[in-house]
Amino acid sequence: MSSKDLEVIERGLVLSAQSFNDENINKTWRTQVRKMDGETVSAFSKLIPPREIFIEAVCALIGRYIGIQIPKPILVLLPKNIIPSLEKDKLGFASEDVEHPSIRRSVEQQAILKAIKNDLQCFHVGVFDEWIANPDRNTGNILYDGSDDFWFIDHGLSISNQLAFNTPAKRNLLLSHQYQQAQLLVRTRAHRDATKDLVPEYKNIPLALLSGNTHAVHYTEQSTVTDVVEFLSKRIDEMSTLLAQRLGVNRASDQLDIKL
Repeated sequence: MSSKDLEVIERGLVLSAQSFNDENINKTWRTQVRKMDGETVSAFSKLIPPREIFIEAVCALIGRYIGIQIPKPILVLLPKNIIPSLEKDKLGFASEDVEHPSIRRSVEQQAILKAIKNDLQCFHVGVFDEWIANPDRNTGNILYDGSDDFWFIDHGLSISNQLAFNTPAKRNLLLSHQYQQAQLLVRTRAHRDATKDLVPEYKNIPLALLSGNTHAVHYTEQSTVTDVVEFLSKRIDEMSTLLAQRLGVNRASDQLDIKL
């Protein structure tokens, strides 16, 4: 994807659904979805409130824009005749099936968690999680292919309307896992790498396109869109401080040109 292209989220109709349980909070189904272009894909669809649908869509689009492996998002119609437990047809959010299980479902959890500790992509996602204030990263929403490929799902609890833009996320599983016991020099380098190499990419994301590219006008209020875009925009300028707090480093130490 070029630096000028922000995806437009696709829309689709759920054709079949089978209940899926991976200790997930929201009702989730393994579904077949027919997209508006006629293609039918396998996807995990879930029923969540409109604001959460918007947050999921936003985080998927901006995450994919900067190269994070997030499955392709779809806005889906969940029909009552397919899911009888629904009172009426409902709008839901779906992620295309990348055919990898979550770490939670793996018998090799400890080995995978060890691999995460030194994984550059997971560091990238940890920084991203701090930007979107994602408190919910866990072994159930990190997918693993059994080799060296991780995918990331479930961002609906991010960008809480109860959290100020300059306040640290309640928790950050990946950065804490990677750096909680690291030496100060290692943590300082991580802060420098994040603020110099990763955070500047966020400023290139066309946040003004998020409302149109997520079809937000059809399911959420304009005030929600405004608040979310403003949160993300303002938080970029706070990232150096937020990451310093998360990593337990002094921002001034980043001014040192450490060469070892």
